[in-house]
Amino acid sequence: GEMLTDEELGPDGPVSRAFRLLGKPTIAAVNGFAITGGMELAINCDILVASTAARFADTHARVGIVPGWGMSQLLPRIIGPVRARYMSFTGNFVDAATAKAWGLVLEVLPPAELMPFCQKLAAEIAGCDRATLAFLCEAFHEDKQPDDKGEMQERLVRRSVPRVDAFD
Repeated sequence: GEMLTDEELGPDGPVSRAFRLLGKPTIAAVNGFAITGGMELAINCDILVASTAARFADTHARVGIVPGWGMSQLLPRIIGPVRARYMSFTGNFVDAATAKAWGLVLEVLPPAELMPFCQKLAAEIAGCDRATLAFLCEAFHEDKQPDDKGEMQERLVRRSVPRVDAFD
């Protein structure tokens, strides 16, 4: 098979870029195994919610594949560097309760309650101001990129000031 290019990999590759370009919050409802690439897709979402049946593992090292969709950058930011290294170096599975304790998922629910919870959460998010949500998504996704020394925050503040002034 063909090798992926540098442009196709990492936190600025097409997978992460696609999530950023959505411009709206994303929710991953995990009701089973989120392994390797599936886990990378899940952690590219803004909020992860799991059922009690969920299991998470980064098995890249076990199968001899270097993570290409941002796992090595995103996972340490979400659960901390020591836990991320543990998951990535061992390929061991983490259950849903541990994932919640580590900050990987927002909530753990019985399988039958997972989708209703996520749909309610999505409705709550959809009820918020779309422009502000887009600003927040941009800010959170920029945070996943290399440090821009505060330039992103400054851009967001400049764009939000006219919106605040509109309320006067």
